[in-house]
Amino acid sequence: RFACSCDEYRPAWDRIKSIEYVRTDFFDDLHVPGEEHYRAQGFWNHNTGKSNGVAYTLWKLCRKHAQARILVLRTSRTLLTDTFCKTFEEDVCPGDDCLGGGNRLNRHEYVFPNGSRIVLGGLDDQNRYYGSDWDMIVLEEAVQFRWKDVEPFLGSLRNGKMGFHAMIYATNPDAPANWVNKRAEAG
Repeated sequence: RFACSCDEYRPAWDRIKSIEYVRTDFFDDLHVPGEEHYRAQGFWNHNTGKSNGVAYTLWKLCRKHAQARILVLRTSRTLLTDTFCKTFEEDVCPGDDCLGGGNRLNRHEYVFPNGSRIVLGGLDDQNRYYGSDWDMIVLEEAVQFRWKDVEPFLGSLRNGKMGFHAMIYATNPDAPANWVNKRAEAG
């Protein structure tokens, strides 16, 4: 299930075949407390769908691959409650059996019938996650992390249940000097 306002919308995914640098443009970044807005390519952007797309992808991967382990991180676990968790539970899979009981504030993971898990964590308890085995790690609002806090997680991508490993940096644009931009430019 995928929640949207248009009945004709169907999510579609294509493999990226190549990335070509075209140009660097200026953009205006407008911060409204509690919501993210920015102007790029002459358009105002708000709620671009990245969180919904990431949450939907994780749900589908956990349904498809038994025993998969996915870690979703923010700088603090509590910051996931009204962002990723809300999107996942209300827009992507409302009523799904992976939600279990309880409420978002105290939830630490989503457990699927095939044994897959989406674990919710924060850097406020990072040592809890470094030594675990993961198939995928998602950094929600990646520009809020420091590279020195992210790098140790790379060694944890070793669970091997999905046939691939990935670290996803889910974020909106930031300053060119931010580590996320520097890593993207470095390839």
